[in-house]
Amino acid sequence: MESDQLNALLDDLSVLISSEILANDAKRASFEMISNWYSTKGYLNSTWIELLDLKKWIAIPDWGAEDGDVPVQGNDTEDEDNSYSEDDDDTEGNYPASMSTEDVEEKRDQTQDSLVIKASDTAHVLAVSAASGLGKMESQDMVNLLSRYARNGVVSNTSFLSFLNDLDGVENLSNNLRNKVFSDLFAIFNIFEQHSDTSSRGAEFRSLAVGLTVLCNGSKSAKLEVGFRVFEETRGEGRITQESLSAFLGSYLLTLVALQVVSNNKIAVNHAVALSDVISEKLDNRITFQNFGKWYNQEGFHYAPWIELLNLDKWEKITLHSKDNETGYEQSQSKYEGYDAQVSSDDDSDDNTDSREGSEEDGQSNDYRDDAFSILLNSHAFERKISVSKSCASRVFQTTREIMSRSCDMSTLVPELQAASKDGLISRKDFISILTACRFNVYAVLHGTESFLPMLFDAFDRANSGYCDLNELVTGIVMLDHQGTKSEKLVYAFDFIDKDSRGFISKRDIWKFFRSFLISVLLLSCPELRPSDYLHILVDESAVWVVESILSFVAKQADSEETPGYITFDDIADWYSSVGCSISAWIELLDFSKWIYLSS
Repeated sequence: MESDQLNALLDDLSVLISSEILANDAKRASFEMISNWYSTKGYLNSTWIELLDLKKWIAIPDWGAEDGDVPVQGNDTEDEDNSYSEDDDDTEGNYPASMSTEDVEEKRDQTQDSLVIKASDTAHVLAVSAASGLGKMESQDMVNLLSRYARNGVVSNTSFLSFLNDLDGVENLSNNLRNKVFSDLFAIFNIFEQHSDTSSRGAEFRSLAVGLTVLCNGSKSAKLEVGFRVFEETRGEGRITQESLSAFLGSYLLTLVALQVVSNNKIAVNHAVALSDVISEKLDNRITFQNFGKWYNQEGFHYAPWIELLNLDKWEKITLHSKDNETGYEQSQSKYEGYDAQVSSDDDSDDNTDSREGSEEDGQSNDYRDDAFSILLNSHAFERKISVSKSCASRVFQTTREIMSRSCDMSTLVPELQAASKDGLISRKDFISILTACRFNVYAVLHGTESFLPMLFDAFDRANSGYCDLNELVTGIVMLDHQGTKSEKLVYAFDFIDKDSRGFISKRDIWKFFRSFLISVLLLSCPELRPSDYLHILVDESAVWVVESILSFVAKQADSEETPGYITFDDIADWYSSVGCSISAWIELLDFSKWIYLSS
């Protein structure tokens, strides 16, 4: 570049920056004004300032990354070529000067995993943030809302679902989209439940709350301060212990694991523990937010450049993805890796079945644009309408026929399962072995790449123990019989549960009866649903609602104020003929002829 051109460019740039710093007709600039400008907007359009730190000039290693993959590095830097890997710089400058060479190598070994951000990661994270409504909430507002659903420092899965339903804008999402978003958010819940030290089932409130701030609106500093206050041992003192610091840092990393940005839990936990060791030693255990902030600004960004990702704007800059050009999920399906882009008001309809022609504006993929019918699920906590496309219904019909060849017979399969069970439980290994022996197509794939029958077993194996309740599994698999009608399947499953032929079953058994059928119906009809807490909450709450409706109906028929403690099959039949056929029409789907009829 010619010197005149360079001088002109520098003059223009200086005038532009000065005008931004000297706002409100100020005549002089203080260092504080420059600092405020850089932290709010300068880091986005004047990233060259980062190059005043010569450590930022290090050679970029060959990461072997694909197009769109960007390693993360540095304190407020926005250069997409920056890298995150402490072991790429062999100097000891990345570590506190007081630490020995041995200490440096030990810490280096513990935190040597690299974090590479892909463009698809950015799209996914921003999409979940936008569609869930968390992206419009400040961190403190989200923490306050979640705290309403915590009991004794624990958030249960049903309470978490209620929290999600309270998020702003969720009610306007299409059902397919809501299911996908909730599945992503329940992945976050599940990982904190797995790492919870509480005796009761659920996720520890503090860790879950801090982790979810990743998806909220606000700066890195604001989120860190909110999270730090959540972990304060004594309100107002401003200190946390090293153990709490590890949990605090781990909360962010575990959220990135759940969002599939960080590869596994072990990396997240080990890095958080090693990082808390470094910080605690450097701060001499005086871990206040002010000291933490000073540590990070002085040297911490070398240890934990991923902290920059708490500001969602940094994701956009890192991978050149701009939410100014796109709004949340409202773009092509491929852009967000299978996410339904539609934010519609179709859910306002109260119809149980809904046939309508799709349009290009639906934001749906071609495969799911033309709906055959909708499944309406009711509960005290929610109402869900799940749309099923004609192509999906047709695929379900064809695939389930492939799963059960003509030689397959429930009358042969079920006794074999009973013989292999012990104490009412059947193992996954025996289930697959018996299905194979009975000539079921065990490896038939319905949606995606996962074999349907093993996935069905996993949905009933809630404890991930390799075993599930035989009654529930048989009820669920009876659904797959193409030869049986709706009534025949209901009778068969009822009689199987009523092994003593008493003619009635308990309220809990009737709840499990409907829940089991629902699991099969939803796994068949919803490509985005997989065995998870979210699926279990949907079927649990919906089955409770069905059972309560039956009990109320039976009590009313008997002119009694008390609901019965058991249910006969005739009770179910009378309820369905009078009430259930209109409020629980999904039961019609037990007959596969309805799938092919509706799909055509």
